[in-house]
Amino acid sequence: MRGNQYLEDINVLLDGPDTAREGLYVAALTRCFKCFGKNESRRAYQLDASVILANEPNGMTVYEELRLERNKHVVHDENSALQAYVGAVLNDGTHPYKVEKVLALAVGVELLQPRSWQNLKHLVLSTLTFVDKEIDRLCHEITADLEAESYATLMARAPMRLKPALTADAGRRRDQSGLPPVSRTHRMT
Repeated sequence: MRGNQYLEDINVLLDGPDTAREGLYVAALTRCFKCFGKNESRRAYQLDASVILANEPNGMTVYEELRLERNKHVVHDENSALQAYVGAVLNDGTHPYKVEKVLALAVGVELLQPRSWQNLKHLVLSTLTFVDKEIDRLCHEITADLEAESYATLMARAPMRLKPALTADAGRRRDQSGLPPVSRTHRMT
């Protein structure tokens, strides 16, 4: 998960510009929650935060706070975390005009706080641990299924085909881009 590397890179840039560090935090937040998305391409393997965080005190509360930060502030800008104010500066009344200047001010919360970094890092690591265990479990299941087949049947299977994603695939769902479909036989728990 790249999100973990983005969070680590924030620590490398402690003396770097705040915008670069915040950009890495936003990238980590966005990447992390992409894994929990309920979209067509993830139909077979949708991560469930309530399963991953079942043994974490306040895990779902922190998950929900981060999810809302991502959905309602970072990605869709639906809350008051970023606001614009416009005001007029009036003169002292000794001039023929009344307004000296109209000013605009943007005010926003600072996303990258030690608590937010720690919470996201914990969520990312918990998710990675869960996914690693699931991958191992699924690989064992697939191995058992393959071992049940004859050697001749295994050799007759089509070879694994890797096809890198192309820029042209950006508007296509995974199953429409020519990539092999995800097996529906083995599911994450």
